[in-house]
Amino acid sequence: MTAKQDIDSINSWIAQNAQEFASVAPKTKAAAYYFTVLWSIFDLRHLERSASRDKLVAFCNRLPEELDLDPFEEHWDYFRSRLANDNGPTEHFEPLHGNDGVVAAILHDPIVAQHGTSKDRLTAMIFITYRLRCNLVHGNKYEDGLRDQYDNLMHGAKLTMLILEEAWRPKDTSGSHLTWDQE
Repeated sequence: MTAKQDIDSINSWIAQNAQEFASVAPKTKAAAYYFTVLWSIFDLRHLERSASRDKLVAFCNRLPEELDLDPFEEHWDYFRSRLANDNGPTEHFEPLHGNDGVVAAILHDPIVAQHGTSKDRLTAMIFITYRLRCNLVHGNKYEDGLRDQYDNLMHGAKLTMLILEEAWRPKDTSGSHLTWDQE
């Protein structure tokens, strides 16, 4: 079979057996692919191929207290406005964290209450990507399909790239590698 035939065969199966995914736009399929690949790289490099809330907490605890979040601002603004407004959490906040009170607490102060350190904000963004991954891989999307998920997945993919690049670290003057700005 050619690649096109393989893809058409899979799309046909999905249309017959999982109709909520049958009309997923190609750009959303691509976003899901890129997000999944990038998350897998992060999981391999930083979570011992076994992502869990506890391993993610340990990763975030190792972050410096003060971080440069300029590279993350676009994604912070997107998720902040999606998950909370002046009246509190939006309808997207609870489904993101599910029944996980620990994750809800990690997200609440920086996202909803709008206070915390730069480390708290980056930790919230890392947990947002984790919960996107959980919701995508563990079936929550099966209930709703992938409608309106393109932006979530693309922001999640770009966030994951920044996390992998350790974009919070200041660049050296030559721009050739990342350095810690701590002694």
